[in-house]
Amino acid sequence: MVSDTRKNLVQVLDTEGQILFSCPVEEEEKAFEYARQMEELGIEVKLSSPSVSETLIQSLGASEEDTQKLREEIIHEIEEHDTGCCNQKPEDEKLH
Repeated sequence: MVSDTRKNLVQVLDTEGQILFSCPVEEEEKAFEYARQMEELGIEVKLSSPSVSETLIQSLGASEEDTQKLREEIIHEIEEHDTGCCNQKPEDEKLH
């Protein structure tokens, strides 16, 4: 099965979420260079890149709906397990 690289894009977005630039993940350095140029011009941008999991399931033929479901599950898992030492209150705050 041949992967559809159109789905595996790195995108440069403006603050309103408009796509300013996109390219295949294999050429992500182009997106970083474009983002750097925009920031030099004073335009605030954000890079959006598919995760390794997204890239894998898309290469295996997953639909956009399946990919979105995976994104939501990953976010849910992170939120459910976000109890690391850095997210806990200091001991003195627990006493109040």
